[in-house]
Amino acid sequence: FRLGARLQIDGTAGAGNDKYEEFYQPIDARGDVRRLTLFAAGRIKKFNFNLAFELGPDWGFSDAWIEGSEGGLEVWGKYIGKLRVGFMNEPFSLERATSSFHTPFMERSLPVQTIAPGTNVGVMVHDAGPEGRFTWAVGLFSFGQSNESNASTSALSLTGRLTYNLVYRNEGRNLVHLGVSASSRSPVGDDTRYRSRPEARFVGFLADTGPIDANHLTLLGLEFAAVQGPLWVSAEHIQSKVSAQLVGDPTFKGSYVQVGWFLTGESRPYRINSATWDRGRPASKFGGEKPFRKGHYGSLEVVGRVSTIDLNDGLVEGGQLSDFSAALNWYLNPTTSVRLNYIYASPKNQGSANIFILRFQYRPW
Repeated sequence: FRLGARLQIDGTAGAGNDKYEEFYQPIDARGDVRRLTLFAAGRIKKFNFNLAFELGPDWGFSDAWIEGSEGGLEVWGKYIGKLRVGFMNEPFSLERATSSFHTPFMERSLPVQTIAPGTNVGVMVHDAGPEGRFTWAVGLFSFGQSNESNASTSALSLTGRLTYNLVYRNEGRNLVHLGVSASSRSPVGDDTRYRSRPEARFVGFLADTGPIDANHLTLLGLEFAAVQGPLWVSAEHIQSKVSAQLVGDPTFKGSYVQVGWFLTGESRPYRINSATWDRGRPASKFGGEKPFRKGHYGSLEVVGRVSTIDLNDGLVEGGQLSDFSAALNWYLNPTTSVRLNYIYASPKNQGSANIFILRFQYRPW
């Protein structure tokens, strides 16, 4: 049984050009708690459990589930997979499935934050193949968090994800990952709404479809990732086909590509049992009598990303947004990091903005 807390503190500053400020509010310099997560995790008899409550702008439960520690779901005496019940992330998208404390940028990419479903109540069956060569997960979900992680509430959703590692060697230092996700969703009323911030949580929305009266949503996601020593790359394409005859049954879509390099030689860790990225683990820890001497300054990572979202289709004109971002991440030790992000946000035909974010992050084991 473990109790703990995870913390992210952000400082945000930026400015848009004259055309940007014709359409949007100025970007204020501010400091905020992005996340303060209180958690409990452990095992009771033959059940593993995870309970986490997040304080911050997206406050609420981020996890509240139980799962058998032995065996799993059986049908006619045949083992199918591990069974998880409760409040959890739906199995969709590599970046969404990866913890927000393990992503290289402070916020997830435009298509993931806008379209991919978040945490909801449901039941999920999942497992990994021999030596983690492949993973699969499928679940039935209903109402959950009513925040930006869910573009709409859904009375019933069927969501699944399948991944396969073409290459997995040297404990993940050489990796090629492929994945596909899909979700069939039944939105409630006219609350379907896709909105995009410029990958900065404390800056306003730059693209917005407004409320849509939809009777069905079909989500599809494709994912790719590769690691070669200190170099890594990941990319995803996500789209949502909206069944809403009054607005022409639009399809919204977006993509991102990001590339990272560990200047100090580490590799980006990968979890084969869940096909997600893991926390950064520096080969050395910052500290000692000469903390900036070689071998005592932790690890350094540089990352670049191009991210786009298109919310124009049918009779909906939600806008188009492109972000060009760079990150410098300093991992002092496995629990503490300092991060700097630069984002050039460019909503189509509505100017541009330069945004800087500085974060202090603490996440215990």
